Amino acid sequence: DGAVVIVENCIRRLAHTQQLLKRPLTQSERFKEVFLAARQARRPLIFGQLIILVVYLPIFALSGVEAKMFHPLA
Repeated sequence: DGAVVIVENCIRRLAHTQQLLKRPLTQSERFKEVFLAARQARRPLIFGQLIILVVYLPIFALSGVEAKMFHPLA
């Protein structure tokens, strides 16, 4: 999931910068935009993955009948 978000953000930033400059980007400009796009998306993606982890941890801590019921959902 995170890789898809980063790729989409890279494409969005590359298109936006190219439209602003009204010319094709050089290789160094593309590298810079891709780096900035990945850095921009990094923190929200980490928080999103941590939230998912926090939600699933209690399900894996269940035992007995509850575990048999909720483990297939996880």
